[in-house]
Amino acid sequence: MDDLTYQLLAYPVMGGEPRVIPARESFISADGGNGLRLQLARGDCREATWTAVGRDLALPPLTPTQVQVRVNGVWTAVWFGEVRIGGNARDVDGESYTLRGMSRTFDEVVLSDGFAQPAQAAHLTLRAAFQDVISSGQWGTPSLVLFDEARFADLGFDFPEVKDGAQQTLAGLIEAVQAVGTRENVDVWVGVRPDRYAFARPAAQTVRNITGEISARPQWRSPVAETPYTAVLWYLGKRQNGRPLTYLSRSDSARVYRTRIKRLTPGPDLTYWQAAPGTWTWVTYDGAGRYVPLNPQPPLAAFGVLRDGKAGTEDGGLGMTQDVTRLGLLFETPYPFQRITYTGRAYSGTPGSLGSDVATLVAVPDETGYVVAPLAEHGAGWAAGSITLDAPATRVLFTNRASLGDATQTTLVLTEFRADLIDPRDLDSAAQYHYAPPAREPAELETQVFVPPDDLPGRVRLDDPDFGPAYERGLDAVEYRLTDNLYTAYLTEQADDPGKLAQAALIKKRDDAAVITAVTA
Repeated sequence: MDDLTYQLLAYPVMGGEPRVIPARESFISADGGNGLRLQLARGDCREATWTAVGRDLALPPLTPTQVQVRVNGVWTAVWFGEVRIGGNARDVDGESYTLRGMSRTFDEVVLSDGFAQPAQAAHLTLRAAFQDVISSGQWGTPSLVLFDEARFADLGFDFPEVKDGAQQTLAGLIEAVQAVGTRENVDVWVGVRPDRYAFARPAAQTVRNITGEISARPQWRSPVAETPYTAVLWYLGKRQNGRPLTYLSRSDSARVYRTRIKRLTPGPDLTYWQAAPGTWTWVTYDGAGRYVPLNPQPPLAAFGVLRDGKAGTEDGGLGMTQDVTRLGLLFETPYPFQRITYTGRAYSGTPGSLGSDVATLVAVPDETGYVVAPLAEHGAGWAAGSITLDAPATRVLFTNRASLGDATQTTLVLTEFRADLIDPRDLDSAAQYHYAPPAREPAELETQVFVPPDDLPGRVRLDDPDFGPAYERGLDAVEYRLTDNLYTAYLTEQADDPGKLAQAALIKKRDDAAVITAVTA
């Protein structure tokens, strides 16, 4: 390549104008032919490595650094991130540097207290989140990470309302968006480009045929299957009988490699309960052990306000007074549910007065109205609870257990009720980041053609009979290798897939993060 060279731009950690370090002043050694290795994955800068004399290069730890190359007279930014290993000002022998992309800081910055967004297109929520972090100064002033709304493409799906960011990490919100995207069959790429701009976009689908560009024989790497996982067993809590309630997410590879399970507990922002729609019927006790519908059936208001799943007496509710000593509300649905949340109250009295509080019963009746599974008995006053059932049910009854001695009327009030069944969509989406089937044909394909970051493909194809049958794979990473020349290496099916590891990190590194308390699916 004509006039090939590079330069480093070292920015102040707190933001500001960079110090330009030409190649001849970088003191970066050839390091046995490795030179600079600059890796990108899923459109995002991931890792850069080189060896240099720390005293002369003068890049202290956490220095934001951009690498630019000049090819045929044109300067192009090819990598941007922070020094994470290296930077000893006293080193004179040469030390190894490792830099990480700025996406590594996504779990080091938080949304502003009170950050809120309506339910809207997902890319608009991500735009607002990045603008919020940038305006807060957490990436320095002026910001080291740049923003342009054009870099946030329409992802093709909506994201629920965020009522309060609660100082959640940016990584937590990104993972929540990616989980919804996976459920909608959209692989969402989020990161920071070599030109310092943040971005969000659907995965690249372009295919580049690299036949004729290969600079060396493909390096076929050994497949690694030390810790294979083809399924995730989610622990969702305890049933009434103390046994665990679980759900199994299974990958397609389980059909090839058997079911190999990883046990996990969902994070706080994974939504896995869905309200079951159903119908309501007013019932009364017939004295022979059954609950039968009132005839005629009193009018029943809609239960729209009783669906938030939080037990509380402040919600508007259903109320009814009838000239019976036992009054109940029966909920029925064709969808077997596994959890109920409720708040209610019963009064027993005579005409002209509300009466006195009486005990209540929550139970599962059979199709004929007989109670087959008492779930909870409450004393007089407000009855509230959330119960995970021992077995799925399709009907549940809320009623007063008894009446006062001379009572002829019963008043029943229900201010909250929600019957939930497991919604596997977010669980299956999150499980994809934990599956670890073995790679069967991992490779490093080094080419002598420089492909700028904006033009990197999502897949590569090699049609050369000298290297065996045609080979086409999705990319796990792309690595620029700058030595005596500039090479573009395509990494496929790597054992330590940087893209998937990075996505998994968004799940695993949020242990100390606050919860986006009101993201609802």
